[in-house]
Amino acid sequence: MPAAPCGGAPAAEAVPRSAAVWYGAGAAMIVPALVAFVVGTTGTWAWRGYARRAMLDLPGARSSHTAPTPRGGGVGALGGLAAGVVTSILRGEAGSRALLLAAATALLPLAGVSLVDDARGTSVRARYAVHVAAAAGAVAWLGAVEPAWLPGGAVVAAMISAIGVTALVSFYNFMDGLDGLVAGSGVIQFGFVACWSGEPLWLVTAGGLLGFLVWNRPPASIFLGDVGSTAIGALAGLAILAEWRSLGIQHACVALPIVGDAMYTLARRAAARQNLLRAHHSHVYQRLLRSGLSHRAISGAYAALTLACGVAVSVAGTMGAVGASAVVLGALAAAELRILRRGVPFVRPAAASPEAAP
Repeated sequence: MPAAPCGGAPAAEAVPRSAAVWYGAGAAMIVPALVAFVVGTTGTWAWRGYARRAMLDLPGARSSHTAPTPRGGGVGALGGLAAGVVTSILRGEAGSRALLLAAATALLPLAGVSLVDDARGTSVRARYAVHVAAAAGAVAWLGAVEPAWLPGGAVVAAMISAIGVTALVSFYNFMDGLDGLVAGSGVIQFGFVACWSGEPLWLVTAGGLLGFLVWNRPPASIFLGDVGSTAIGALAGLAILAEWRSLGIQHACVALPIVGDAMYTLARRAAARQNLLRAHHSHVYQRLLRSGLSHRAISGAYAALTLACGVAVSVAGTMGAVGASAVVLGALAAAELRILRRGVPFVRPAAASPEAAP
């Protein structure tokens, strides 16, 4: 069996790589990641000054904030990512060329339409068309996820993979409603993926997000905006497309705290026959906020769960993922119990909406 990165249990179908390769890749990633962090920090600071004048997020029915706050801060995180990638290319340590091309193919149009949406709004149909195109481009460069048990051949696998990437784009966008929630968990997620795979892009992504998090930690002075949250979701999809052959399915559990909340809430809303395209305030993290917990406590809990998932998989492989999944489900049950005891409804009352407050 091949040695697994970061001391984790080896995946059943992992591509053999020596420990020296992992440690060498880790050392190669440090400088680009530091560049990404510095540019992400300074770029977000610069964008914040602009967005205060031109791009404020006003409280609304789906909001968890009560004061106008600059948005679009994902521009700073993406700037850090770009700077880190350029640094890695100049150092001859860029990693997979196909992955970089896939990232450019997906992120450029996605960031463009999302930035327009942050600035003045766009139609759901237009945004989703770009999401689908970006996902299709990523699948074209990296190939589809084709496990042996999936029927239907390459065409079906490509369609399912593209749909999966668009779903992740939407899920991370849905979950970006609390100070530091998506950015904080994202830093941990991509840090683990970098450690497991040895691919420079993922640690550079974590570095750019960490730079943004300097300004987004509770209390946030700027938000990711759609330009940031959709990009993180797309990068999560790219990680699956790029790494599924060398990593086991158990590694995906590092995204369970974020994706699990999104899927659980979507299922509940579908069962209640609610309009799934309408803004809402029914995610677990949003109802926990209405139950009296702070932004800091909730974002910290999601980050802690993400960290626990990553450590469990690194140490115990599949069994660690099973245990971590059980912990996440237990945390969900505990959250619902608190929400129930505090009498927080699934649908936010109109009187509780920020725009309805006196």
